[in-house]
Amino acid sequence: MLARLRAALRIEDLALPAWLGLAVPLLVGVGGWEGASELDDSGSALTGLVYVVVSLGAVLCLATFPGGFTGEAPRLFRPPDVYALGPFIGALAMVGGTGIDNLGLTSTGEFGPFLVLGALAIIAHRWLPSLSSIHRRMLMAPFVFITAGVFNGMMASTFDAFDFARLIAEEPGSPGPLALSLALPVAVTAPAYAMLVFAPGRIADPGGPVFAWLVRYLVCLAGLVIGASWLVAIGS
Repeated sequence: MLARLRAALRIEDLALPAWLGLAVPLLVGVGGWEGASELDDSGSALTGLVYVVVSLGAVLCLATFPGGFTGEAPRLFRPPDVYALGPFIGALAMVGGTGIDNLGLTSTGEFGPFLVLGALAIIAHRWLPSLSSIHRRMLMAPFVFITAGVFNGMMASTFDAFDFARLIAEEPGSPGPLALSLALPVAVTAPAYAMLVFAPGRIADPGGPVFAWLVRYLVCLAGLVIGASWLVAIGS
């Protein structure tokens, strides 16, 4: 079992909970950069540049997806990879569009450019050479860290809205509130996880069995819970 766990985890899978549980709360609480835990549309040129650059890296990662057209439906259009495509394009348009808006490059339709770039990358991957898995993961990692930070902020908002700390304090030792405090945020934020964490990760590295992705999710979830708790404490 230990060998399977080691095989399932990549370096970014271990770096992500550290980013979520420590770096994001520090950037928000000490550095004052709200863009680490939410899509910052305040007009900050630096935040806008960060969002655009990481989104362009994600586009290049998509354009070099392995498989292309080999006489049958391309791998990108076959299950299970096709299930990640829509959520990933949505996340790409959201982050890249917010970056364009912050840079003041357009007043309307800011999501359009990265929707178009995403579509072009899907078409271009038929002819472009595929990059190795490690290079594609390096291109996607900054984007995943940004989107995971946004997801962390969503988790913190869920924690804050339901005030689980008070719920547990009122009924100490009762397993019900504790189970609810863990299960409900996961259920509420599951679609956001699929869009902001799983889909980009799947586009970057489509390999791996279900067990590997489950382990990666649980490791990410640990970082999310720690980071979200810190963000709630900072905001209170």
